[in-house]
Amino acid sequence: RLFRREGATMDLTARVHESVRVPGETDTIEDGVLLHRREISVEEDLARANAYSSLKAVTLVEKGKKPGLVRLVLSPFGNFLKFYLAKRYFLCGRHGFVYSMSVMIYSFATEAKLYEASQRDDKA
Repeated sequence: RLFRREGATMDLTARVHESVRVPGETDTIEDGVLLHRREISVEEDLARANAYSSLKAVTLVEKGKKPGLVRLVLSPFGNFLKFYLAKRYFLCGRHGFVYSMSVMIYSFATEAKLYEASQRDDKA
């Protein structure tokens, strides 16, 4: 744990990535590395990507974001390259490739669901 529980409260306003609020000052670990992963099956990973992309799409709709064909096509590839090359997941071998692909799938699903929601709104 990176914080003391005394006085801490949870901020549950976000659908995903809830946060902890702590009283007083906070600090940032500049040079640290936090590994936040566990081995899960591809099936579980895809199920999570499906669920989280739905939540993200709803959040984007509520913020008034509009879908775009360019983002629908390029965002998934951009996210794959960001993880696989820029974040150097290629060093993790097959695991890094599979993870980067799952990020790509999540990105595409989010954009596709945003597009789908806009089509429903246009018909209403």
